[in-house]
Amino acid sequence: MMTLQEQLEQVTNDTLPQLPAAILQKVDGGYRSMLDMELESFALGVNDMAPDFSLPNAYGEPQQLSELLRTGSVVLTFYRGIWCPYCQVQLRAYQKILPEMRENGAHLIAISPQVPDTSLQTQNEWQLGFEVLSDVKNVVAGRYGICYDIPRDHVDLLEIIGFSLEKNYEDERAILPLAATFVIDRGGYIRWCFVDRNYRKRAEPEAILAAIKALRT
Repeated sequence: MMTLQEQLEQVTNDTLPQLPAAILQKVDGGYRSMLDMELESFALGVNDMAPDFSLPNAYGEPQQLSELLRTGSVVLTFYRGIWCPYCQVQLRAYQKILPEMRENGAHLIAISPQVPDTSLQTQNEWQLGFEVLSDVKNVVAGRYGICYDIPRDHVDLLEIIGFSLEKNYEDERAILPLAATFVIDRGGYIRWCFVDRNYRKRAEPEAILAAIKALRT
C-alpha cells in the first residue's frame, strides 16, 4: 500500500505533464515562491495551548473545539480548498483511518477558508464522514500562525481555472492556510503537529494514529 506522500507524488507526476506550458509556468512559479518563504516559523507547536474556536460546519451548525475536547482528543487539519487535488487525496486518506481514530478516542475535523456551501460540496463530493468547518477570512488559521499570502502566480492560476477566491472564500485578500495538522489532547494542548510550507506534503495517517495512541498511554 502506498504511503500518503507517495500518493501525493503520484498526483504531481500525473498532473503536471498534462498542463499547458503557460499554466505549468504559473504552478511552478508559485510553488518555488512558497518554498522560498519561511512560513512555518509563526506556527504554534508542540506543548502550545490550542486556541479555542467555534466555526460552522457544512450545514452552518457551530462546532466548538473545547466542547469536542470534553469527549476526546482532536485531530485538527487545515486544508486549502475543493480546487486542490492534494487536499482531496489527503482528506480521503484520513477518511480511511477515521474508524481507528474514533476507536482511540479522537475526533477529526478539517478546516478551510471556504464558505459553508463550498464545504458542503467538498464533504459530499469527497464522501467525508467527519466535520468540515468554514474558517472564513482565516480567523482561526491566523490564531494557529499558519496563514500566508498566496503567490501571485497561484492567484492568476485560480482565476484561469475559474475558481473565484471572493465567491468561495468571501475574502478579497489572497490568503490561505498552510496544510497543517495538529493533535490536541483533552487538556487543550498541542501534543503533535505537522506544518510544512510545501503544499505537496501532508501529515501521514500512520503518524497521526501513533500520536493519538500515545495520548492514551
